[in-house]
Amino acid sequence: MKLKSKVPNRVVNRRVNRFGRWYVVQWFKFDDKGYADIDESKLTKSDINKLKAKFDVVEEDLKDLGYKELQIKYADKTGKSAVGMKKKDILKELEG
Repeated sequence: MKLKSKVPNRVVNRRVNRFGRWYVVQWFKFDDKGYADIDESKLTKSDINKLKAKFDVVEEDLKDLGYKELQIKYADKTGKSAVGMKKKDILKELEG
């Protein structure tokens, strides 16, 4: 998931409970242009909802991705390998 913040270089902190005490730790940081790429597999449903409420979610443009990245996205979405498929066929499957 790609997020956009209005403030570049913003640091997002998170409270975690360790050994019975609450600590504030750095969660992630936005880059110079105000974008951050977050791995959704490591987040809970409530974390995702909080991030979507606080920041803007940016959709990736599939046409800008390379062939290898498209193959990986195709395999994640369908569960099948994209080896031997043409780029336009992969794009058609992912968009449709």
